[in-house]
Amino acid sequence: MSKCVAVIVIILLMAGCDKATYTPLDVPEDASKLSLLAQQELDKRFASYRATIARRCKERALKEAITYVDSVIVKELKLKHVDRLSFPNRPRRPKLPEGIILNDSTAIEAI
Repeated sequence: MSKCVAVIVIILLMAGCDKATYTPLDVPEDASKLSLLAQQELDKRFASYRATIARRCKERALKEAITYVDSVIVKELKLKHVDRLSFPNRPRRPKLPEGIILNDSTAIEAI
């Protein structure tokens, strides 16, 4: 179960690392006026920045997923530990024997 939970948590946290969430700056309106060399350098820096942000986001998501899964595992272990410490049920009492019938054929004498 914990593997399934881990996979789901990782997927959900990685979904938060969408490209739309880490665009550093809008491209300036006068980008056409920039020289080709400056534009290439700017694109290279934007790509480097985006890669850094994506790497940090993935690391943060993985760290949060590991923390969550570890806490789930600890809770499961605590529950199993409590189960081991429970006392056994009381044993059932044995059935009482039926009345004892004596096969005595001697006559009863007065005292």
